[in-house]
Amino acid sequence: IQGAPPFLKRRFKMPKSATETAAMYVTMGRSVMPTGAPGKDNKHKAPYLETWKALQNKRPELVQLIQWQNKYHNSLWGMITGSISGCFVIDADDAEAAKVMGDLKPHVKTKRGWHWYFKHPGGKIISKTGLVPHVDVRGDGGFVNFAGENEGACYETLIVPSDENLYQFDQLPKVLQDALTKPKAHSLGERLLADAIAKARPGERNET
Repeated sequence: IQGAPPFLKRRFKMPKSATETAAMYVTMGRSVMPTGAPGKDNKHKAPYLETWKALQNKRPELVQLIQWQNKYHNSLWGMITGSISGCFVIDADDAEAAKVMGDLKPHVKTKRGWHWYFKHPGGKIISKTGLVPHVDVRGDGGFVNFAGENEGACYETLIVPSDENLYQFDQLPKVLQDALTKPKAHSLGERLLADAIAKARPGERNET
């Protein structure tokens, strides 16, 4: 495909069914949940669980997947990103955006783009949109869908994200590393306060 990312030239092994893939994720230590609910935007990609944030601290058991499937008949499965699952995810919306990932093979194909899974480096990876145009990161406190299909979405696992299949942080393209690690910009008020404190001589600071 002319002008396409390099990885599009390769073939990938087809995944198992969505629920089997979700079970595989659980056995690898990933925290998963049922998704495919309409959500506020009616795109049928949202979690079914109102209390899914509890899964940021405790991964579900395999039996829970069957219970969810029987209760919600969910069409999609999602994974809680961040330290609970040991990884964060880069999400490119389309083929043009995906070029920033170079030759790295994606783990998941979405309706129009791809996901890449990276080993969580420790500390906190904050979910951000627009690291570069149309490329987001899903980290601690976030989630991504990874398997299943409905009228609003389609997710296909291309590479099972076992620990040995996760990319390392230093494999992340430099432009994305820089976007993730650059210091947070302070507000004008914070900068003015810092300048005032720096200029204040001993004995002139307000200690209250």
